[in-house]
Amino acid sequence: MDIQEIKRALALRMEALAHELIDAPLTYQRHHELRFGRRQSLSVRIGGAKAGTFADFSGNAKGDAIAFIMHMRQCTTGEALAWAQAWLGNAPRPSLTRWHGAPTAAPESPPEPPRTLDLARRLWQEAMPPQGTPAEAYLHSRGLALEPGLPIRFHPRAWRNKDCGPPCPAMISLMTCPETGEASGAHVTYLRADGTGKAEGGRAKIMLGQAGIIRLSPDDEISLGLGLAEGGETGLAIMQHFGWRPVWSAASAGGIGRFPVLRGIEALTIFADQDSAGIEAARQCARRWQEAGREGRILAPPKGDFDDLAREIAA
Repeated sequence: MDIQEIKRALALRMEALAHELIDAPLTYQRHHELRFGRRQSLSVRIGGAKAGTFADFSGNAKGDAIAFIMHMRQCTTGEALAWAQAWLGNAPRPSLTRWHGAPTAAPESPPEPPRTLDLARRLWQEAMPPQGTPAEAYLHSRGLALEPGLPIRFHPRAWRNKDCGPPCPAMISLMTCPETGEASGAHVTYLRADGTGKAEGGRAKIMLGQAGIIRLSPDDEISLGLGLAEGGETGLAIMQHFGWRPVWSAASAGGIGRFPVLRGIEALTIFADQDSAGIEAARQCARRWQEAGREGRILAPPKGDFDDLAREIAA
């Protein structure tokens, strides 16, 4: 199939493609349009004159079905075309992790490393300690302190998908496997040059490599109980403004939904974001722990997340 044939085939199956790539909740459907996310910011056209197109209003991105795959997968055009042909049934399917992930059956053989794992390793190795950098300024702008030992570094000019913006400063957080502690990927937050906020352009936050957790608290601080938050900033707010430790960040609602039962930990407190995806993921995780005979409880703020709540209290 040539590229135009691939685009036409994808346009005919745009609804199925959207559900394949997006793990956020469907919050709006009317005529030929689907919208996802709590702010309905991701629009996918499944029929009519604009069938086979998308627009991400939060990320300032739009385009055809191939651009949609590139945007959601954070991959190159060639990788998107290969993935599309495999998904359409015209080639062996490459190993690409679904956006925000979903629980899958245990593979019979070890999976191939994600295509972005080498990039994650390179960014982490190139990055520097965050003290005195825009990464520390960014945390301070959110009322958070850069504690010693956090798995956070600063990259002065981090790789970025060209459709989202040029390379720019970034805060890099190391993601690790919750069971083994082995490095699995990197969570990247693109920053303004002075660190006063996130960088302009699409997708100011991405995950590279294999999704894991961010160990905001080291393993030696964990005894019988553990707190789990969605975002890294939320986890730090829980630790620093609400006095609750130890805490890890799952980096996404999908990460909370997948979080496994861990040996030696008897109680898990899930600090859920107050939205449909966050609450559902927290319930899924708590149920898994309860079925394993452990304590799994959920705490959620009236709105937003605990970082929002901390800043509202401080205002």
